[in-house]
Amino acid sequence: MQLFTDASNPPTIRALGSLTNGGVENQYWISRIVFGFSIENDSNTVIDAISISFDQVQWYGGTAAAADSMKFSYSTDATDLESGTWTEVSELDLGGFRNGQGGVTPVITPRTATLPNLGLKVGGTILFRWVDKQADGGNAGAGIANLKVTAVTSKKR
Repeated sequence: MQLFTDASNPPTIRALGSLTNGGVENQYWISRIVFGFSIENDSNTVIDAISISFDQVQWYGGTAAAADSMKFSYSTDATDLESGTWTEVSELDLGGFRNGQGGVTPVITPRTATLPNLGLKVGGTILFRWVDKQADGGNAGAGIANLKVTAVTSKKR
C-alpha cells in the first residue's frame, strides 16, 4: 500500500488497495496481497442480500498492469481473510488496468453488485476481500474508494 507522508500535499483521492512490483521486496517474495473488511449484522433481522458499490481507483500503472487483477470474494463462515469458504463475485473484481498512469490522473471505474441469498443471521459476520495475485513485472496500484454497503432484510429473528 502506498503511504503519503507529505501533509502539505495530500492526495485528492484516498483508497484501500495495494501496489507491489510482483517480485522481491526487502528480501521477501511478494506473490499475493489480501485486503478487506468485515461487517457484523447488529440489526434485529436476518440479512437476505447485500448491495455493494464502490469506485475502483487506479493511481499507478506498471509494466504488467494489463495482466494484473484483484479478485473479490465474500464469506459468511470465515474468521479472518485467509480461512473459511469464499464465493467470488467477478462484478466486484478490480481489473482492466491501464499502463503508465502513475500519479498524474487517477482512473476511476464504478463497480456494483448484489450478493443474494445470504441468510446472515443476527450477530453473524460477513467478510469481504480482494486478493491481488501478482503478475510478472510492475503491477498496477489500485484500490477501492467511496464504498457503500446496503443490507436487504425481510425476516424477523
